[in-house]
Amino acid sequence: MERRLLLALLLCILVTFVWVQLFAPRTGPSGAPPGGAPATRPSAPGVAVEPSTPPGVPPASAPAAREAFDAKEFTWGEGSFLARFSSVGARLLDLRLAGIYSRPGLTEEERADSENWLVLLAPGAKGGGSLGLRDHTGAIGGTDLERAVWDADAVGEGEGPIRFLLPLTNGLVWEKEIRRGAGDFALEMVLRLRNENPELVGKDYDLALVVADTIRRDRDLYYPDPVALAAYRKRFSVSLETRTPGKLKDGAAFDFPKPTGGDLLWGGASSKYFAVLARPEPPARFEFARALPELDPVTAGSKNGLPSGLRVELGVRFHTPPLGSVEEKRFSLYLGPKESGVLEAAEESFGEILDDDYGWFGWMSRALLAVLRLFHGVTGSWGVAIILLTALVRGVLFPINLRQQRTMAAWGVKMRKLQPEIDEIRKKYKEDFRKQQHAMGKLYKEHGIRPPLGGCLPMFLQFPVFLGLFYGLRSAYELRHAPFLWIPDLSLPDHTVAFGTTLPLLGWTHLNLLPILMVVLWYLQQKMTPLPADPQQARMMKIMRFFPFVFGFMLYNYAAGLSLYWIASSGLGILEYKFIRKKLPSFQPAPPPLAGTGTRR
Repeated sequence: MERRLLLALLLCILVTFVWVQLFAPRTGPSGAPPGGAPATRPSAPGVAVEPSTPPGVPPASAPAAREAFDAKEFTWGEGSFLARFSSVGARLLDLRLAGIYSRPGLTEEERADSENWLVLLAPGAKGGGSLGLRDHTGAIGGTDLERAVWDADAVGEGEGPIRFLLPLTNGLVWEKEIRRGAGDFALEMVLRLRNENPELVGKDYDLALVVADTIRRDRDLYYPDPVALAAYRKRFSVSLETRTPGKLKDGAAFDFPKPTGGDLLWGGASSKYFAVLARPEPPARFEFARALPELDPVTAGSKNGLPSGLRVELGVRFHTPPLGSVEEKRFSLYLGPKESGVLEAAEESFGEILDDDYGWFGWMSRALLAVLRLFHGVTGSWGVAIILLTALVRGVLFPINLRQQRTMAAWGVKMRKLQPEIDEIRKKYKEDFRKQQHAMGKLYKEHGIRPPLGGCLPMFLQFPVFLGLFYGLRSAYELRHAPFLWIPDLSLPDHTVAFGTTLPLLGWTHLNLLPILMVVLWYLQQKMTPLPADPQQARMMKIMRFFPFVFGFMLYNYAAGLSLYWIASSGLGILEYKFIRKKLPSFQPAPPPLAGTGTRR
């Protein structure tokens, strides 16, 4: 038994190490867009820039309705956004969120500088951009809507709606309008098709609306981002389909299941804390959803090529109207944080994204985060709120822990009384394990002894709490950039001291103090628990005392908020154990039997 447990322990460490080295997401430097592309700082609102070459588009690959030098870049500031557009493809090149910052601890002057605003969308390693239209069928007549130079003469001075116009030689005129939406982090987009060719009346065009290309990736080994999303309406609920770049083999596109018996409600992409989502306004609808990974050119040829970004497309079908008429389709866009109140205010079903982040115990994550927000409202500190939440959880479980201590103590007293007979049975049937177990079962039955089922109950009750906190704190937007004591950001490791280098094999760059304190308290808490009288069970518990080191290794780079919770929980657990043992002496276990009492008297 001891050898098997030791082997399992070593295997756990080996598997964890291999997973971290081979399969954990890698990202570029902090603040850089996906794929290591430098974030471009927008110019002041209303200032137009005319580059010699359209951004992200090689000159030879940009068939346009006009000359390349007519292409324009311009910046648009409206409400929560600072965006940079290009007339090439009428695309959104990059977008920053005003009032949300790329790093914590900024001064007021640094907060006012748009350079420090969070870049939500940025071109990937191959260029690109969001909110463009792509014709996969080639039915439009040889014009690449995503590469053509649209007319953008009607752009205001950094405010109001943005209008793009693209007249084609076949008599079709495409128009795109983007304006501020009703709500925080909301935009509205209107697509119009005007027909000036009687021969095209009634013809259908299937286009792909590029919702996100690409959303910024977060630095977190425990969250697989970015994630492509597609939500479908079932009879009485919403079904959410997700896909990450790591699941898209060989850089192949993934087509989400087509709606059957329901509509494709919305789609888009999300990172750890932010989402870019598009929802059609009836009678408009999405025909399909597709995810396309963009492989990092540095690692694309390797066995474990890493996606540098994720492109999400949603299908839109246009029916050519009668001569001189216009077909119009409207879409609502959300480009902002995955904060529960803000996200669900934009669309109630957007909450499915949070449920997907929280996993099986989403109900527990939501409940614990609601209590956490309540404590934060009282204290004004997320760190203090986590400690108060820990105390509340320990308080709720205290009666169960008390009952467990009583049951285990009583069971231990009975087992010690039978220890001489147990030792005699083991000696008698030393070579026959089956007869040994049969004799022990008969002995237990004669004395009415059964293993206490409630002994593991607190552990099972804390398991949903642990998973609820694990997934809840992993993606709780409120903890992003939340400081506590020396910790600048509770959503990241505490990074107490920088090594100045990367540790070989482990890949660690900082000394994280909280996980070390967590392991020490876990070990002390386990060591305080008395060993069972049974030698095999005692050896098993000795081996299990090494498990805190395994979990500490696995969670070394996890969010400081979770480490803070377990430090507070272990500290309170030690005090609780001492209280039960010292203040309630009637629950003290009987002293162990004297040496040499292993024979029947």
